[in-house]
Amino acid sequence: KERARIGLPKKAKFVCLIVRDSSYLEKLYGKKISIHDYRDADINDFVNACEALTKLGYYVIRMGAVVKKPIDTNNKMIIDYAYNNLRTDFMDIYLGSQCEFCLTTGTGFDGITLMFRKPNIYVNIAPLFDLRMECSSLLSIPCHYYSKKLSRRLTISEITNSESAVYLKSKNFKDAGIELMQNSADEIEKLAIEAAKRNIKEWKDKEGDKLNEKFIKIFPSKKIFNSKLYHGEIKGRIGSDFLKKNQWWLN
Repeated sequence: KERARIGLPKKAKFVCLIVRDSSYLEKLYGKKISIHDYRDADINDFVNACEALTKLGYYVIRMGAVVKKPIDTNNKMIIDYAYNNLRTDFMDIYLGSQCEFCLTTGTGFDGITLMFRKPNIYVNIAPLFDLRMECSSLLSIPCHYYSKKLSRRLTISEITNSESAVYLKSKNFKDAGIELMQNSADEIEKLAIEAAKRNIKEWKDKEGDKLNEKFIKIFPSKKIFNSKLYHGEIKGRIGSDFLKKNQWWLN
């Protein structure tokens, strides 16, 4: 009954989508909070990914307790559960426990899917050491670090050899002359397709696999910043299309 109430057929496969924006903190504190607004994203950057998932047979449920605006689509397989006044705490838990995977910008709801051992697919991750790498089912693409001083994007080694790998405040990045460039709609779409095909064991990309092996060798498994140890054994993956189009990042 609950599935039917939100427009989700009884046996339909579905993906949860959670995209952080500024509205939750604004409601919580009653004012604009900018301390880490680099984590905010535009829901409509995810439309292409959602449309691609529906073509592969998945419904997409847009999650969120408080959101800024609706997702811009007329596709009936994309359900704006966060915006249609049908959301309940119980349904959040149910959907998180039953989804195939969760496409997320790394925010509250995806703790539910992790709890139920569902794969989380991360987009726009920053700082770089916030990449979730502890489990082989985790798939991610990070923000690009653009150095205003060098007028170019930074490589993994350049980032992980500086404290920018662990900055948590927007001001830290600004003071360091670093602009965080969010993932494009195309990057997000390609990642969602990879996640869906991996989910049904139909993903094959030897070039991407080799580049991910190179990433694992380069990305530090042990690094200490401010007496805190990062990062632990690297088991997760970076999106194959992202690696193939950004091979300079691995230099």
